[in-house]
Amino acid sequence: MNAVCKFFDSIDDNELRLVIRDLRVLSETGVVPFGAVHQLARRLVSQTGIPMSEAMNLAQSAPLRIAAFKWLGA
Repeated sequence: MNAVCKFFDSIDDNELRLVIRDLRVLSETGVVPFGAVHQLARRLVSQTGIPMSEAMNLAQSAPLRIAAFKWLGA
């Protein structure tokens, strides 16, 4: 498992909920609020060394997949 996958496997349900709330704001306004998504992306950059632009993309997409699989029991 690579460092990015390990990073996302370590996210707890509370953090997932906060990120999903930010993504709801993004859906409504077209702007990612400064909050959980940005914090997640900064931690991802710090822990894995990937560029911030990639981290922001992953911080917006990976939590949706993780939440779907986790909360739907898939």
